[in-house]
Amino acid sequence: MRSLALGIALILGLWLVLRWLARGAGPGGAPAAEQDDEDFFDPDEPVEIPIGDSLDLHYFPPRDVGDLVDAYLEAAAERGFGEVRIIHGRGRGVQRNRVRRHLERSPHVLAFDDAPGDRGGWGATVVRLRRPGHGGGADRR
Repeated sequence: MRSLALGIALILGLWLVLRWLARGAGPGGAPAAEQDDEDFFDPDEPVEIPIGDSLDLHYFPPRDVGDLVDAYLEAAAERGFGEVRIIHGRGRGVQRNRVRRHLERSPHVLAFDDAPGDRGGWGATVVRLRRPGHGGGADRR
């Protein structure tokens, strides 16, 4: 529960910073007009988020999960990850099934299964990724 609260606080903090930047204030409180163009935040441009070895879907709307999982798998494979973990939560299994449908179709996935108990159990899925240049479909371990 504490990690969920921390995650929500981080997302809220990021949202507040982005709103502040979008209003025209630059670093140090100076108006954006006084900043270099490359320092200015453009709310219409995508924000690049670092890709790690896990993706927690709790912070994203369910309608975005499919596209998000697809994009994450592609980015993780491009960065050379051999294994990633997708945290979908335990619940009734709706998110888990949605995630696994995308894993089955992904050319980047070699195999997937429930995470071990110490890594989320059935609330997360561990995914083994193919090395770049190797195609094929996913197998469930």
